[in-house]
Amino acid sequence: KVFTWGEFDYKSLLENFPKFNDKFINTGNPRLDFCKTKLDKFYEKLNSNDFTNDKKPILIISDIGNIMSSKTLSEQIYINRESQKFLHQIKEERENDQLLIYANKILYLSELSKLVKNLTKEFPNERFIFRPHPTENKDDWIKILGKYKNLEIIKEEDAITWIRKCKLMIHNSCFTAIDGAILKKPIISFCPQNCQKSKKYFTGKIGIQTSTIEEVKNQIKYLNSNDDKFDENISLNLKLIESRLNLNGISSMQQAEVWCDLIKKNNLNDFELNNLKFKFWISIIKINSLIKLFIKKLFGYKYKPLTKFDELNSHNINRNLNYFEEIFDDEKKRNFKVNKINKHLCLIESK
Repeated sequence: KVFTWGEFDYKSLLENFPKFNDKFINTGNPRLDFCKTKLDKFYEKLNSNDFTNDKKPILIISDIGNIMSSKTLSEQIYINRESQKFLHQIKEERENDQLLIYANKILYLSELSKLVKNLTKEFPNERFIFRPHPTENKDDWIKILGKYKNLEIIKEEDAITWIRKCKLMIHNSCFTAIDGAILKKPIISFCPQNCQKSKKYFTGKIGIQTSTIEEVKNQIKYLNSNDDKFDENISLNLKLIESRLNLNGISSMQQAEVWCDLIKKNNLNDFELNNLKFKFWISIIKINSLIKLFIKKLFGYKYKPLTKFDELNSHNINRNLNYFEEIFDDEKKRNFKVNKINKHLCLIESK
């Protein structure tokens, strides 16, 4: 089965792959479940809503990505060129576009850094949280922006946690703007005229549109003097999201139900038949990961690639599972066993 974000991509898949129309299901995306009111209690348990209204920060999201990536420009072009070989086509214009976008993002880096420095000086009593994209290096941003008393550069916790905490979100067509729109946060989209090449079509529409630092300053002043200033835009943002995405119910539960039906349909209930083989391969993966870790430590290997996801923490996973049980009021209480296999993979079993 292929689960879609909403009606937009669901219809597109049906149109392009009519022979497989029974494979596609419009469930929405589980990531967006964390923006729904059902999960408010989860964040309350994590103490993620621990700011009073007058102390809530202004969140600035960076989505510059490739120019701040651990991979060089030449590596990125090489990877894209190699991937095109699988399509049996190499288009020079695509590489030229990649270079233009790269150059445009350097321009935006300059504009964004000027914006951050200006805002921290203009609003000394505001608390600013600058959140780099997961593939961007926090230390690089500290060097670029410098130190200000009312500015924190933070990569800890997920983006939704910080969006829930903030009183205002500033972005440039980042996908986290979708989360902000669902959470009904005041949003400013900042994209100067000379940086339009790097702006994404759909997410760039989310929020009040600004192209200069002065416009951003004025919007912050409006918000501080009038809480209702962003109400109309918040409503428009949500309508835009609902036109593309399925926000009905809890997507992850809908997907789990589909999996259960597939298990029954394919007579896979008795998993014990393959359990020994399954556990053998799990053990191989775990041993392989431990050997790699040992070799890296032995030779003092300190390189840490910039990835989207933090290393898994067994204690946090177990805690979150227990929170979910409370929130969804599952009649059958389970004791979970979390077996960490490597930093991005774990096996969760019900005891």
